[in-house]
Amino acid sequence: MTLPELIAALEAATEPSRELDAEIAIAVRLAPEGPGWWRSKPTWTWKHASHGPNVEPWAAPNYTASLDAALTLVPGGLFWGVSAGKLTPREPLYGASILAPKDNALGDVLGEGESSASAAIALCIAALRARLT
Repeated sequence: MTLPELIAALEAATEPSRELDAEIAIAVRLAPEGPGWWRSKPTWTWKHASHGPNVEPWAAPNYTASLDAALTLVPGGLFWGVSAGKLTPREPLYGASILAPKDNALGDVLGEGESSASAAIALCIAALRARLT
């Protein structure tokens, strides 16, 4: 899934999703890859062929449910903000922005995201958009 496709899937999400968490981990190249690794779709975890039965599989962080996990997607050195609230009934509940610093102040907006599903999803969208710039 490309970053634009992943952003579109996050915008359409109605709740946090382990599947989307796994896709984010793949998109930001955090997920294990290479010979011997495989992904289990029912649990969205990764295991290596050399792992024995007592080795826990690797799982993507809960990006879409946890603000702490979503914050790890924000590129270093940038400012971020997350807000909640609606002015009209049709607006998404949560919004997030990623901004570049400029002269010890807030600079250009590099990514924005909105979601009614979770604040973490809004931040994921904004952070992934910032990675596109």
